[in-house]
Amino acid sequence: MNIFRQCVFVSAVASGLNGGVLSSNFGPGDSFNSSLAFEVGNGGVTDWRIAVSFKPSETAYLGSIRFAADHRLFDNDYIVYIANDFGGNPGASIEAIYSVSFPPRPGIVTVKSATNPLLDATLTYWLVVLADAAHSYGFWYANNIGQNGVTYQNAAQSLTWEHGSFSTPVFEITGVPEPSTISLLAAGLGLTAYMRRRGRGRPGRS
Repeated sequence: MNIFRQCVFVSAVASGLNGGVLSSNFGPGDSFNSSLAFEVGNGGVTDWRIAVSFKPSETAYLGSIRFAADHRLFDNDYIVYIANDFGGNPGASIEAIYSVSFPPRPGIVTVKSATNPLLDATLTYWLVVLADAAHSYGFWYANNIGQNGVTYQNAAQSLTWEHGSFSTPVFEITGVPEPSTISLLAAGLGLTAYMRRRGRGRPGRS
């Protein structure tokens, strides 16, 4: 197999990769509105959990979640999860990430998916942030590009999600390649390296 065929093989494998940003409302340079935030808490100060809907730009596997937040009082222990849409509100959880910590000052939180669930580009999903510990209290900051529409829930008083017309909490959803595709790409690269080493080891022709 010559180098050209090896490159074609690897390119064919890599063409199946689906990754990159699936949904984001960060401003340029990951900017956000540090003067407007939504309270996230569980007992003590507040009992709010916050959710925002999104539709992925392409069908891909969930890779990571990014949003801007900070921790203010008590235990620094939060939950971040992706949910299906159920009648315009968050439905069943697809994946929940526990023991998420917020920075002490406004900054970006990055949460990596452990199970990489498939997100369908034709469906709507919800990103939900809530406090896990009994007395956690922090802020989820808003975007600064003029989008509106946030859903929130007072966990202590009602399990009904309420809709508000506020600036949307800032977030970014990133996809990763399909796990099997990564394995194929690794195999292709390994084969390419092997063939090149094998070619160098052959004696020259006279």
